[in-house]
Amino acid sequence: EFIHRVFGGHFSAKDYRTWAGTRMAVRFAHVAAEQVQAHPRRKFKSQLVKLVAKQLGNTANICEQYYIHPKVLEHLSEHYENEHPFAHFDATPRSLAGELDMDERHAL
Repeated sequence: EFIHRVFGGHFSAKDYRTWAGTRMAVRFAHVAAEQVQAHPRRKFKSQLVKLVAKQLGNTANICEQYYIHPKVLEHLSEHYENEHPFAHFDATPRSLAGELDMDERHAL
């Protein structure tokens, strides 16, 4: 309902699937960063995709291809590689702040 009201238009199940996976990627970014720091041979992007895939009950390959928006995944990976803390993801347009949960605000 929120998406239709704010953005208008029609959305498919694929759009909602991608939104859900993308929100999870934002939610688990700090966990993936901690795991990579604890195990330096692991790669951030792979670790993040695996965390989301596990939560969704899907494979990492399918999750990366269909569930996480590629630009968000790229941004999260670059953000990690540039050693910026993930606490940065807290800027939310005031008009949306009361209607979205934390993961949704961070994804936007």
